[in-house]
Amino acid sequence: MLIKLAFHLGERLSGLDIFTYHLFLMKSQWWDNDKIRYYQNKKLKNLIMYAFCNVPYYRKVFDYCGITPENIKSVDDLIKLPVLTREDIIENYEDLKPKSYKGKTRLLKTGGTSTGRPLSITMGKESFARTYASFFRCWCNYNMGERVVRYMDPIRFKHDTIFSLFRDTLLRHKWIIIRENEEKTDVLEKKLLQIAKYNPKYIKGRPSSLSRLAELCEKENFRRIRPNSIFSNGETLFLSQRDKLESIFKSEVFDLYGGEGGIAAFECEKHNGYHLSSETGIVEIVSINDKNKLVKNKSEIGCVIGTDLNNYAMPMIRYEIGDLARYDPKSNFCDCGRGLPLIKCVEGRYSSVINNNGRVITEKTFEGFIRSIDFFKKINIPAYIQLVLIEGNILDIRVKKELCCTETILRNLKDIFISKLGKNYRVNISTVNNLIRTESDKQAFVINDVSTSNYKE
Repeated sequence: MLIKLAFHLGERLSGLDIFTYHLFLMKSQWWDNDKIRYYQNKKLKNLIMYAFCNVPYYRKVFDYCGITPENIKSVDDLIKLPVLTREDIIENYEDLKPKSYKGKTRLLKTGGTSTGRPLSITMGKESFARTYASFFRCWCNYNMGERVVRYMDPIRFKHDTIFSLFRDTLLRHKWIIIRENEEKTDVLEKKLLQIAKYNPKYIKGRPSSLSRLAELCEKENFRRIRPNSIFSNGETLFLSQRDKLESIFKSEVFDLYGGEGGIAAFECEKHNGYHLSSETGIVEIVSINDKNKLVKNKSEIGCVIGTDLNNYAMPMIRYEIGDLARYDPKSNFCDCGRGLPLIKCVEGRYSSVINNNGRVITEKTFEGFIRSIDFFKKINIPAYIQLVLIEGNILDIRVKKELCCTETILRNLKDIFISKLGKNYRVNISTVNNLIRTESDKQAFVINDVSTSNYKE
């Protein structure tokens, strides 16, 4: 009871109804599909009418398409509107903001690591609170107020504002601040002791950071960190990373997926895919070659399109986030009983795929090529191997020297890629001291154009 009172007090002070909306989401996730769709359609019609009447950009879009808000009656009608791209937002930033909006806002900044063009999005407080609350729902068996270590990079996650400090104290979230690829082993060892002393029930962070932490625990035979669960987000979670985390920490890993445009999804305890947070946003999976065609075949990869149902400060309708996912034809059914629909899996960024004669090869597919060799089955692959495409048809496989691969292993790895890619590609392989990283220090497993200024040695 005291915790609930504290959360309600926090809402009054911050103006963000995160706790109240979280309680709603914990109930609504059990709605059946018809009730969820009814809720979405009702919110969508309100958003469409508001955007048409108040947002200059969308008034132009409707006029150009020759339609009115009456033509968008349900989620199925969204396909009548064009996709909103990063470039559209950058070029029409002021026209995307309604002239009549008087509420408080937050500025969300994205890194622009794949495009080279950083993006700023204005979010209304309601949208921010609801998106934030939706991520708490996916922490299986988590209750607000239980100890959590957030193993994070402070460059992307602002943790030291007055609001953040108040929120984290209330939630009992402890930040262990890291600087990717810069810290020495002795520094990381001190952070292992910090985590063990705090004894968290849950740990949350990027897959690359957490898997590196697991490797250090393995190397030092450090067995004092045993959280109930681990939550990964912020990057593509690879199978090799999941295996490493679960093996070392003896904890179940739950992956979270989210982004701009009201996109939020999570794994439940059944791990059948990612449940979409349908109350906060509408997610479409569309054909890579035709954004007006929905993907309905489980073997087909599609682009993720999101519509934020709560952001009236800058409506984002059919925003193309730049990620790829696979649709699940059994999206209305999960053994957990939740009515929230599923996407089968998230495949990573579109900018990180290789298109081989119409066949889209994703990062996860490449990881599968590598794991087909026994030597690599227990290796945290993205931490030690990198694929760099040069001049369109030259693939450089970079392997860190510390992996100590024999010439035979390297030759087998090269032969696997030659057999999978065919004669259209020339494959080179080399051992290196360091892999290339993005400017924001995110891991880069597959790089399509290393010549851009977004990467560093």
